[in-house]
Amino acid sequence: MTQPFALDPTIFDGESSGIDFYYTNICIGQVIENGRQVTINTHVVVRLPKEMVGVLVNKSSVITRKGLKVEAGMINTGYQGETSLVLRNLSGSQNKIKPGEPIAKMLLHVGHHPSLRKVDTIVADTNRAPEDSEIMNM
Repeated sequence: MTQPFALDPTIFDGESSGIDFYYTNICIGQVIENGRQVTINTHVVVRLPKEMVGVLVNKSSVITRKGLKVEAGMINTGYQGETSLVLRNLSGSQNKIKPGEPIAKMLLHVGHHPSLRKVDTIVADTNRAPEDSEIMNM
């Protein structure tokens, strides 16, 4: 962590598949107007191995109770540094994040490194139903 007021991430009950991040214990909180977004620095440093990516997602309690949605949150393979996230207020009214409140969850996934290849033509060889075919028989 880069600041003494930063809060350690946690894993709920030690068996959850996600890592919870919290709003820092500083000042009186963060007000987010309806429809607006804010960038929040958690002051937590992460170091992901080359084969892992982190995806910051909503905590169900935060989106359902407060209407705050995580808008951006991809942490690339091999990243090392502070973790920031973007929260948008979709609640319909002004909202406030209080110090110590959970704000997001990070899920870890195996990162694949695709290669791209430029082609001059596209061969339409996929097996798809004709446009006028019946999809379901009832």
